[in-house]
Amino acid sequence: MLKSLIISVAVLHSGFAQDIPDQAMTRIESCVRSHVRADAESVAIEIRSPMPDFVSSDSGCDFEVVDPGTQPIKGNMNIAVDVHTAGGAERRVYVPLRIQTYSQLILTSRQLDRHAVIGEGDIRRQWVETTSLPEDVCLASADVIGQRTKKLINPGNVLLRRWIESAPIILQRSVVTLVACGPSFRLSSKAVAMEDGRAGEPILVQKIGSNTKLKARVLDSSTVQMDIGE
Repeated sequence: MLKSLIISVAVLHSGFAQDIPDQAMTRIESCVRSHVRADAESVAIEIRSPMPDFVSSDSGCDFEVVDPGTQPIKGNMNIAVDVHTAGGAERRVYVPLRIQTYSQLILTSRQLDRHAVIGEGDIRRQWVETTSLPEDVCLASADVIGQRTKKLINPGNVLLRRWIESAPIILQRSVVTLVACGPSFRLSSKAVAMEDGRAGEPILVQKIGSNTKLKARVLDSSTVQMDIGE
């Protein structure tokens, strides 16, 4: 779990937080911490409107936050709190919250063209509000550098994992060595890669001087292998 990423939870003083007893606010903070997005490093909680009908003191009361289940905890929403009094009475109060999450994300420092291999100078790390961002944001430079873009990405954009891919080690139209291996033989010839390929992937190649097209597995940046029989 990535919940340990959370390094701070701040209750913003909107003027309404004083309406919430300390014990109840502590329970609300704990619930939010457990249900915000997994990559949140910092969370801000704000009470959006007055709560005069709560209780003036937590003396003699106990508070239980209703588990929101799978409902995402973000943005403007109401959190249900059950108030249990010493006399056994119980009532439910809905606390209107604004919940904002923040993380250090990877942003582009310049425009990256489609199929650009990302280098250290192409990105920067910056604190960003993530409340409304998709879940597949990039968090670490090490996970991005050396990857290839799938599309043009403008400068200042938060990088998403869906926009990048492992860079191929063989490029389409490059000349490669095609190794054909069998139980008792190993033959080599030259071929042209018909598509990009990453290590271990099968790609289509065409033997030079022939119209024959074959599927072969990428071994390294200049070699593909086709296994024949056992």
